[in-house]
Amino acid sequence: MPLGILTAYLLLDVGRLGNIWKKIAAGIAAILIILGLGTMYSSWRWQKEFLDQKITATQPLVPTGSYVMYPLKNFVAAMIFIQDQTSRTTVILSETTAGNYLPVYSGNTVYVGQANTVNTEQKEGIVKSFFSGSMSLAQATDFLTANNLHYIFFGPQEMADGGIADLSNTYPFLTKIYSNTYVKIYHW
Repeated sequence: MPLGILTAYLLLDVGRLGNIWKKIAAGIAAILIILGLGTMYSSWRWQKEFLDQKITATQPLVPTGSYVMYPLKNFVAAMIFIQDQTSRTTVILSETTAGNYLPVYSGNTVYVGQANTVNTEQKEGIVKSFFSGSMSLAQATDFLTANNLHYIFFGPQEMADGGIADLSNTYPFLTKIYSNTYVKIYHW
């Protein structure tokens, strides 16, 4: 922006210069504009290629860590279901990827989300333990009760934690209330 303002000022000020200086200033301005347009075009191509590669990639199915991707349609559909079926004060249990999207799409609070969540490392370990099925039934119910968690978002990242396809087989007290190709939502 400052360079654009300076360029506009210089172009307006060129009228005061002699004939040869006007041509030199106009030439420099033209070169700067051409270089700027070339940089913008190049940047657009890089960004387009970046998105095209992510669209054609199969891994990861759901972005984690520093991957930047648009969420899957079924992923968003499950979050909209949560938005429609819960109050905004309901806290949702999920892994970090869904934990980053859920507050935006559904308006709900999540147990763990961004890296600046209070006690992130500890919470991530507990969540992985829950989704891997390594908690006993008593530990799982105590964990859910202590944190007022009644809805569980079980998507690709959550399934990857323990390779469990149906969480209600591991924790029979859970009831599946929503299911699509990639996401199941449980209530208890």
